[in-house]
Amino acid sequence: MRIDETGPLEPRLKSVQSDLEKNIEDVCEQPAIARIDTGELIRIEETLAIAAEEAKQAVSLRRRLHEDREEATRRDHERVRPDAREADLASPDDPPEPRGRQEPGGSTQNSRSDA
Repeated sequence: MRIDETGPLEPRLKSVQSDLEKNIEDVCEQPAIARIDTGELIRIEETLAIAAEEAKQAVSLRRRLHEDREEATRRDHERVRPDAREADLASPDDPPEPRGRQEPGGSTQNSRSDA
């Protein structure tokens, strides 16, 4: 089974997982291997091959969903804090920006009093 590469990931994942579950159930419901004929054993083999491909597709879709969610979270974070990216790019050796007002001579005066 080939999955549609253009649609939303979650409905595709649900479809692949449903097909996988059905194929696994079909194989598990078979009688003991010693009691089935060769033709039925070939059908089981084919069903298992299809199920293996569906499992690979489900793994791929889950990974892509995870990556998409991480990317969306990162974009949301940057949108909320546009300076976050600049802070991430700052060198660890750069001194932190002083808070408060800069006084002549280089000292910083905080806007609130500690008295």
